[in-house]
Amino acid sequence: MRSLLAVSLVLVFATAASADYVDNFDSYADQAAFDAVYGDSGMTLDQAKGYSDGQSMSNASRAASWYEFDQGFVATDASPLTISVMVDVDNLHWWTRSWLQLYSYDVEQNLQDIVGLGFTSSGDQTKYHYRGGADPLWGWGSIDDLSGNPVFDRTTEWTKLTAIVKSTTIEYYVNDVMGLSVAKPAGATDVLYNKLNFGTSYSSQEDVWFDDFQIIGAQVPEPATLTLLGLGGLALARRRRA
Repeated sequence: MRSLLAVSLVLVFATAASADYVDNFDSYADQAAFDAVYGDSGMTLDQAKGYSDGQSMSNASRAASWYEFDQGFVATDASPLTISVMVDVDNLHWWTRSWLQLYSYDVEQNLQDIVGLGFTSSGDQTKYHYRGGADPLWGWGSIDDLSGNPVFDRTTEWTKLTAIVKSTTIEYYVNDVMGLSVAKPAGATDVLYNKLNFGTSYSSQEDVWFDDFQIIGAQVPEPATLTLLGLGGLALARRRRA
């Protein structure tokens, strides 16, 4: 009985742990070192331009990079998930299409939710854009509180975009000022966010730079990992009883 209790405690602690994923892209010595983390996708390590220091990520070659986390991030009202990134463009063209998107997939690779920040070629091209919500499902929109506040206007300066994900809502910010809150899809209240996408492979885009990217929240093992932990723990308990 004592062994089973110990196993249960291990599983509880394994299911929630505070963790941050932060990258300012300054630690990569060259493109090869960058590709070793984000894949040989065509995304560029720009060593001549950055917000916090001298380097950033760019999709100048019209590329998209995917990154999969070993442990997914959970988002609740008590422990919100915060995603933020500094973005920059040199021109205010309407055709700019590039973004950061965080995805939730279940163990069968069914899409459960999307949270996006960046630029799309539809909608109000004087604003920054978000993706997410239930109406329309995972649609794009402008980050704006409709008050006329110029903080929401797109510029050619480095700008901070943020999404705060909770159980049933997502809040979107520009330079730490909230533009709006949207309702999450009904089935996305208790999901794990486990895949990250930078850039786009679409041809209609302007060069976009990303820097000081971070995800702040609680990570939990994927369901398959939890199953393995449980089976291993039960096997250990049986061996001890034997």
